[in-house]
Amino acid sequence: MIILPHSKPPELEQLEALVPRYKRNDQTYQTIQDRLGKELAGYLGERSLQYYIKLLNLKDHFLLFGFRAKGNDSYFQIDLLLITQSFILIIEAKHLKGTLSINESGQLIQENEDEIEVYQNPLIQANIQRSQLSHLLSRLSLDLLPIYTCVTFTHPKSIININKNTTEIFPSQNLPNYIYKIQSQNQTPLVSTQKANTIAKSLKIRHTPKNNNLINYYGITDHLIKKGVWCTQCKSTIMKRIHGNWHCSKCNHKDKTAHLQALREFAVLYDRQYITNKEARSFLKIQSESTTKRLLSKFERKGDTKGSEYLLK
Repeated sequence: MIILPHSKPPELEQLEALVPRYKRNDQTYQTIQDRLGKELAGYLGERSLQYYIKLLNLKDHFLLFGFRAKGNDSYFQIDLLLITQSFILIIEAKHLKGTLSINESGQLIQENEDEIEVYQNPLIQANIQRSQLSHLLSRLSLDLLPIYTCVTFTHPKSIININKNTTEIFPSQNLPNYIYKIQSQNQTPLVSTQKANTIAKSLKIRHTPKNNNLINYYGITDHLIKKGVWCTQCKSTIMKRIHGNWHCSKCNHKDKTAHLQALREFAVLYDRQYITNKEARSFLKIQSESTTKRLLSKFERKGDTKGSEYLLK
């Protein structure tokens, strides 16, 4: 049973809205684009785990995707947490392609074409997560099950050169076999199904999604963000509003409701629930106050004055 479903992290949503609108000649652009690539890879890796979990046909199990909570002295995040009656498994997913190995210093090395990247050892990361999770469960008086860890590489073009004795690191297609192995070692239930469910739901209550405001974090000024309504068809051109419709000059696509996506992007970018008529005119690049008022009429309105706000979320 899925207790905490897989969903797109708020930070990834912000990056997906920010990168297309960010001026490419700014020195921070490449940093933000790289961050988007890493966040997207992590999201895709976690999403792919669902397929292998379904293959297991497990009974009386509970899943939490992207679980994040306060541990001993800091926040920790787990890609996938599997809770059964006899054990807990922390699954760390890495969506990296190329040749992957761990050097003598314990660092993860990624060699892809002519590029080499160095990462922290993901198994050490998983073991730190185990320590943090154990501490949290102890605080809740729910430290009743042994906790195992593993690292799975989810990219189909990854070549894993890891010591064969390190059985906790493997490609994602080996995940079912690894879980079956743990099951065979822990056949006696230690808690009831109801208690396992209680553990999962108690953790879900403490789930705290990471929600950085990237515009504030990077100190991005408003003039660096491109305004307007992206074409909902080719997604590469800002549309113009002509006779009550949005027109794309590149692909000739027309869309009466294209502004809705732009308003959603405004909410995500600025971490805002409300928008004023003036702010909407600026972001949508519309001069007419009355036209903007009509476009916002489908949203719940707060206030009756000129400074009224419209609920976007």
